[in-house]
Amino acid sequence: MTDLGGGGVAAFGFSYQYLQTVEVFLTLLRENPDLIPRATLVVEPLHQNADGEDDDVVDFAIEVDG
Repeated sequence: MTDLGGGGVAAFGFSYQYLQTVEVFLTLLRENPDLIPRATLVVEPLHQNADGEDDDVVDFAIEVDG
């Protein structure tokens, strides 16, 4: 087993956030099939902190009917 450095851990966490985003969206659609043609998943691009670093947070919204 290989130990992950800070970058590897951060990359895993960031990827996990994307997986959670998709899971929330798909769960909503599974529980409300009438929303399938009307719902949109919007994922915002990364924002930069004041020091110019990416904030590594996945910001998303689920729009229904625009």
